[in-house]
Amino acid sequence: MEDSQRQRGQLGRCVQNMGYEVDLRVGSVYQLLPDPVGERRGFLRVVDEDGEDFMFPKRCFLLIEAAHAEESTFPTSS
Repeated sequence: MEDSQRQRGQLGRCVQNMGYEVDLRVGSVYQLLPDPVGERRGFLRVVDEDGEDFMFPKRCFLLIEAAHAEESTFPTSS
């Protein structure tokens, strides 16, 4: 199955944010949006702390299924 097909309905838990400290919080769960071109280049399209979607390296996230994130919360905009 292609990454973008697996990614639909998935979330990503931030496991490292070096270089992205302003945009990502370690331990937070973020919504992932399909982006086949970015995925081929090693990036995920992520809705960040500001509610905007940006590309971040895959290495920053652990992919999780939505069913496993019930105790986690999405970041909210201030």
